[in-house]
Amino acid sequence: MKIKYHLCATSLLASSICHAGMMEDPWVGQILFDKFEINPEQSKNLNWTMDAKLYQNLSGFIWRSEGSHADGETESENMFLFSKGFKPYWDWQIGIGQDTGDIDKTWGVIGVSGMAPYFFESNAHLLVNDDGALFKADFEREYLITQRLMWAPEIEVKLASAKMPDIGVGSGLSSIKLGLRLRYEFSRKFAPYAGIEWHKNFGETAKISGIGSDTQAVLGVRFWF
Repeated sequence: MKIKYHLCATSLLASSICHAGMMEDPWVGQILFDKFEINPEQSKNLNWTMDAKLYQNLSGFIWRSEGSHADGETESENMFLFSKGFKPYWDWQIGIGQDTGDIDKTWGVIGVSGMAPYFFESNAHLLVNDDGALFKADFEREYLITQRLMWAPEIEVKLASAKMPDIGVGSGLSSIKLGLRLRYEFSRKFAPYAGIEWHKNFGETAKISGIGSDTQAVLGVRFWF
């Protein structure tokens, strides 16, 4: 009988250890280049949008980067964020922003990210420093044509609380960008695409930049690992 009880206790202990190991939430990482593209008319100009994520359960850290490389110079807008889920499909985020290039700027950042109704992937962030506040929001939706072919319209809006000529931004509604990309997924990790993008500057932003509106074709690839 003692041997039987010992075997039962050993089995229960082993089961508890395995169960505890399975319950522990692992850290999961991903680097996603949602856009990695060129303008065919200016093939030496490279643009990117990248998210690097490290998550455990509903909390994690994100590095968001948007930038371009043209004429031997690189400019980027970066956000380093702590992200925490507060309801299904939505996270609040807080951290710092760092712009690099001709003008280096540091921002405090707060915002939200998630899936809006009708499956719109949404990001909205408020950036604040001594110069004022800058609000950025973007929305993207994927529509399947086939299981591998899809098109993805998007819109991005920027508003500023004050004139910031050193970064080419005027107060009020600064700019709107509309994009449409047709993407083919060879796999979930690799999808080349072609598309078109229209960019419109308003008011003081148009005066500072000297550009009212611009339309360009893009060729690129979306990939992650």
